[in-house]
Amino acid sequence: DAGGAGGSSAGARDAPRGTQVVAMSATLPNAAQIAGWLHAAVKEADFRPVALKQYTFSLRGGQLEAVPAPASAGAPHGPSRGRAMVGRRLIGPLTPNDAGCLGALCAEVAHSLNGPQDVLVFCPTKKGAEGAAARVAAAFGEKGLRAPPEVQQQRVALLSELERAMWPLDLRQLGDEPPPSLQALRKTLPHGVAFHHAGLDNEARELVEMGFRRPGTVCVLCSTSTLSAGVNLPCSRVVITSCQDYGDKGWQFLKSTRYRQMSGRAGRTGLCSQGESILCVENDTEKRKAEEMMRALPEPLCSHLGEAAPHALCRFVLDAVACGQASDSSRLRQALCCTLAHHQLRVSEHPDARRALDDAIGAQLAWLTVRRLLSHNAQTLTWKQTTL
Repeated sequence: DAGGAGGSSAGARDAPRGTQVVAMSATLPNAAQIAGWLHAAVKEADFRPVALKQYTFSLRGGQLEAVPAPASAGAPHGPSRGRAMVGRRLIGPLTPNDAGCLGALCAEVAHSLNGPQDVLVFCPTKKGAEGAAARVAAAFGEKGLRAPPEVQQQRVALLSELERAMWPLDLRQLGDEPPPSLQALRKTLPHGVAFHHAGLDNEARELVEMGFRRPGTVCVLCSTSTLSAGVNLPCSRVVITSCQDYGDKGWQFLKSTRYRQMSGRAGRTGLCSQGESILCVENDTEKRKAEEMMRALPEPLCSHLGEAAPHALCRFVLDAVACGQASDSSRLRQALCCTLAHHQLRVSEHPDARRALDDAIGAQLAWLTVRRLLSHNAQTLTWKQTTL
């Protein structure tokens, strides 16, 4: 896990040898707590071989302003050497129709005189990702920005592969129209712009990712924030189009963890000398809030089997009984004692963790029994699932 001082957890030295699992994260401030639950060792570092410059961009004023790196140790997004970057400059639209200057922010990197680099544009929705790709492609086309002939051939080949994957021959023979997403890619991909979201099937997403990894083929990729975690797609610049993010509780201000996952895609070793992260803001109030978020530590990882998500615990109890893992309160308690929720409750020095655990199990068993999802045997004091 990136960020912080090194160390190891108790019990890791006594763990049996055999299968080894290495878990890595750059957004986990409570790594030691998680390691205690897993009986694992923790190795932490705050070294970042490629410096990351962080900016806010005013959608109304067109001002790009640097945000100083966090002063706290272990911040994985601060420059790895040298002082924090400061400064500001104005950026105008690439064309008269370049709303929000998104085309200009992408063209600075994707069509740089020093050599084209890749840009990841993060949008809060699938519709927003497709719209952003359309706007950037239109701006590139209106400005007359073109790639060399060999790169254009690569784009034609990629579009042919996408046609085959998204609109198979049997569907064409039946007279089906091409899907709207393919029609959109037909307009954007000739300009080196594509989009990536859950609306595309696995094969189409893999083809788009392949094009982004190939230099110049897809130089601007517009995506939802789900691409920020799990997929290795490094780039030179990240543009985050909104401070609003859609999460479990609906629309909310962008959290530090999600921001770091997205901005961390910029500036990977061996691909560029530095990375840039640009967060678009609507006004001064949002700008101040965004700067505070960018400097803040990421949110700790917490179990969902807690008071904040009672339905998760209900599902845990139902699954444990239905699969035969536990049929009485004692075995349910043993199963729950293995969870992160119980570990976090215990290390938080809860005055009566055992009582809290029993109360939680009892409440969920009662709820499931009343709704006839579980049946209770009063003689054996056990539960089993019903036909429901």
